[in-house]
Amino acid sequence: MTRHRWSWVLLVVTLALSSQPAGATVAPARGNTFEAGAAAEVPGEFVVDRVIAFVDDDGVLWFKVFTATPWGSEPPSEWFSDYVQLTVLQSANSDPAAYFGFQTHAGVAETFSGAGQTQGPPIPGYLMDDGALLFNSGLVYAGGDLAVNSSSGYLPTEGGQFEGATGQFPFRAADVAHSDDPLHFDGETPVYDLLTGEVITPPVVATTTLPATVETTATTIATTVTTAPATVERPTTAGESSETCWWCWGAVGLFAAALFCLLWTHLKGYEWWACWIPWFIVVFAWVPFLLAGLWWWRPAWWWLPLLAWFPIVGGYTWYWARRRSWWRPWHFAVVVAYLAALVVGMVVVAAPEWGLLFPLFWLPWVGLWFWYRGRRRAWFRPWMWGLGTGYVVWVLWWVAVLTPWWAWWLPAVFAGTIWWWFAANHHPWSDLGSAKWSWVMPFTLLPFLAWWIPLWEPWWCVVIALALALCMCWWMITLFRHDDWWSGWLVWFIVGFVWVPFLLGGLWFFQPWWWGWALAPWFLVIPGGAYWWASRRPWWDASWMWYAVAGYLVLAGGAAFIVGAPEWAVFFPLFWAPWVGLWFWFRGRHQAWFRPWMWGLGLGYLVWVIWWVAALTPSWGWWFPIVFLPFLGWWFTDRGYGWDLARSKACFIVPWSLLPWLGFMVIAECVVESGCCR
Repeated sequence: MTRHRWSWVLLVVTLALSSQPAGATVAPARGNTFEAGAAAEVPGEFVVDRVIAFVDDDGVLWFKVFTATPWGSEPPSEWFSDYVQLTVLQSANSDPAAYFGFQTHAGVAETFSGAGQTQGPPIPGYLMDDGALLFNSGLVYAGGDLAVNSSSGYLPTEGGQFEGATGQFPFRAADVAHSDDPLHFDGETPVYDLLTGEVITPPVVATTTLPATVETTATTIATTVTTAPATVERPTTAGESSETCWWCWGAVGLFAAALFCLLWTHLKGYEWWACWIPWFIVVFAWVPFLLAGLWWWRPAWWWLPLLAWFPIVGGYTWYWARRRSWWRPWHFAVVVAYLAALVVGMVVVAAPEWGLLFPLFWLPWVGLWFWYRGRRRAWFRPWMWGLGTGYVVWVLWWVAVLTPWWAWWLPAVFAGTIWWWFAANHHPWSDLGSAKWSWVMPFTLLPFLAWWIPLWEPWWCVVIALALALCMCWWMITLFRHDDWWSGWLVWFIVGFVWVPFLLGGLWFFQPWWWGWALAPWFLVIPGGAYWWASRRPWWDASWMWYAVAGYLVLAGGAAFIVGAPEWAVFFPLFWAPWVGLWFWFRGRHQAWFRPWMWGLGLGYLVWVIWWVAALTPSWGWWFPIVFLPFLGWWFTDRGYGWDLARSKACFIVPWSLLPWLGFMVIAECVVESGCCR
């Protein structure tokens, strides 16, 4: 089976395992029916029930979309915004998934299209007299199977919340019909042009009887009514989908886990983090993004954080406040009254989610922080009372009124605050390399990075993975440099046995435009590593060993030239295998944990990686956690590590090792496939 066919199978499996509970079945006749995973409040006009795919005489794909409630003679106009979109992936070619559809926003209606990250032109579309939508996708059918993903929804009023439904419709090649008259594929006729906004009056055939009993026909001329487009600046739903790439959230989860592990293991002795800084960041950065996320997307679990406030407030009161000198027993009554007021406030406004946004719920704790913590800091100034008030107003406005794009307020404010902080407290810029800032900056910006996953393209997932990689390097230099266990062979072991294989797999499967540049560093790393490491060994002989290194590089380049594919220089055992063997001979076998059977393990690993890179599909990236996690457990057990030492090592080893695997799967299932994060 070809790699493209495997990619098709991967997409179908991914769609089958998506978060929507409903499934798709192939209709025996011409179309696919689907019980859409829609919320009860979504109007039937935006629940795609069935899709028919067919090609015209030019081989162009057409799609007829049937909704649960047929449309009328014109598109629905009672909502502020709505859209119907199809995403199509053909198994017979490697082109990125294409999307197209129809949308209405603030009185402006239009069709749209695109492929991958490129937005295309408007496409022909029609509203048929049976209430279905007909689209000329403009895609040339390459043969083979199709994967069609529907996404539709509506926004009742400006500033409200989108509600939508999704569906999946796989088509076998035999299910794709042919028509020499696409506009009358099943005997129906168009009544409205979605591209131009024109009402189409179908020809009316009338029969009259003349005196000479000559039968003739008269055809009425179609009249058109053109709606003038409104010039309203608005966001677009083109290219968007309600699907979520859960691999992106996996990268965020790994990032957060690494941060908390770092705090608990390496920073617990710092008074500054045990005091006000973490709570400041949680209250002023994490909580607002949590509130905004619940307000905008309302996931199925949106009410859980609402319930969590009550034990948090009660636990905070019992554990911290009662130990303060200002505590009085009657303060418990104040806390109980405050929690009761929250419940009453939510009942009064008749919307539980407002319990997260209502000033009664959130503002007292911001004020409490200012009064008992902020104003006692050396850097506090009286004008900061106004700053805090303005911040609260801004966040509430951002959450309840503005668009999600306004999340950029956090990095803009955070960067300015850092400049002011360093200037006001006379900190040298070298402090950015301290343990404090290696934790504060990523912990503050993490919710901002995660905010964009449901909104923007899946490349945000790659940005998050790169941010975690930079933080890991930062932590190595700042926090781990005093630990000899990472400064020796461990880092190079992880790079050679984990990072390099996933780099090779990524270059082989995806071949980005810069893949050739990834080869060039090899020719710098190998002689540089030979000089820096080997020349310091007692067995180094400068009279002839340089020739061995140069000859190796020439041999690797010659092999790549002979096979006629430079990328094979990355995978060819001649290029990579000797360095794995060198590590085993000069480093691995001298370790206390080394066993003779590990020679076979190393050889099997080498064969497996080459096979995985050159033959298997990206789905086989799962081999890594399946092998790595049990191996790590055996390592800690065999070495007799206690829990504290194992946790200290795992705090660095686990995220540093899992990161390339997560990055690989993000690209394989989010970026290269149908763009499920869009």
